[in-house]
Amino acid sequence: MKALLTFRRAGVRMAGIKIFPGEHIFEMTDSTPLVNEQRFNELQTRLHTDGYLLLRNQIPANIVLQARRQAVSVLHDLKAIDPRSELTPGTPSLSLVGTEGAAGIYDTGNKSQTVLLNAAQDPVRAAELLPAFERVALSLAPVLEQIVGEPISWQQQYTLPRAVIPGDFTGFHYDSVYFGPANARGLTTWIPIGDVGIPSGPLVVAEGSNHHEKLLKTYGEAHTTRDNIEGWFSRDPMDVIKTLGCRLVTSTFNGGDVVLFGMHTLHGSLDNETTHYRLSSDTRFIPTAEKSTGAPQNPPMQPATAKTMAHAREEWGI
Repeated sequence: MKALLTFRRAGVRMAGIKIFPGEHIFEMTDSTPLVNEQRFNELQTRLHTDGYLLLRNQIPANIVLQARRQAVSVLHDLKAIDPRSELTPGTPSLSLVGTEGAAGIYDTGNKSQTVLLNAAQDPVRAAELLPAFERVALSLAPVLEQIVGEPISWQQQYTLPRAVIPGDFTGFHYDSVYFGPANARGLTTWIPIGDVGIPSGPLVVAEGSNHHEKLLKTYGEAHTTRDNIEGWFSRDPMDVIKTLGCRLVTSTFNGGDVVLFGMHTLHGSLDNETTHYRLSSDTRFIPTAEKSTGAPQNPPMQPATAKTMAHAREEWGI
């Protein structure tokens, strides 16, 4: 896969807005060497400072491949994928050609059709899909516990398999606005289910956004359901750069990689500029000691009458 800087002249896009590597968006810091050397205190510090950790090759390839196979099976079953798309044995990078009318993709309330299945609406297919994604999540638990320094629990109801359709993206948001105060110390793992190059629309993190005091005291204290408000802070990468003064970072990813971040790290994704689905998983963990504070629920569908983020930001002055 081409590295980010090979797109320095052509640029990359988010919400159709072109930004340029080396000027507007930069390569993520790879924290894998710290894991390999078991320097877990330094990993905790970096997670707190930067708001994220990129860890390469943390999930066995066979576990990722099985999750990918299961996702492809579901997409075929839903007739949401070109029937000619096949998974070559032993090949983790599958060409997934999307079709119109992807019946399994549902809108999470932000006009972004990325979640592969709504477990509540399609429990049978979810029961087929989620065990493979559970194995992906649980394979990470040991290293995550070493990083955070305490036992953690996987939140099954917080695992969202995603199939990002061509042309789509995810706007910048804190996870806290969806999941609420009961999960304030929760951790999100963004996991590519197969290789994800720059044109496929990889994760983008606003580095250090977990320290922006005004953002934390306004948007960071909002809740989509309680406040009847849109979830995305911004769809515009230049807006985030200028308003918050944060560096945007991304990378190319291979199956087995993972990015770890907290509830108050602003993140989104580049546009998927390919003709293929981008498969990934958003998986949440929470310290076991806090599990009794109340189990969070999946992000609810937002009503059409929700307050716009533009209106909220005007009130907040940010």
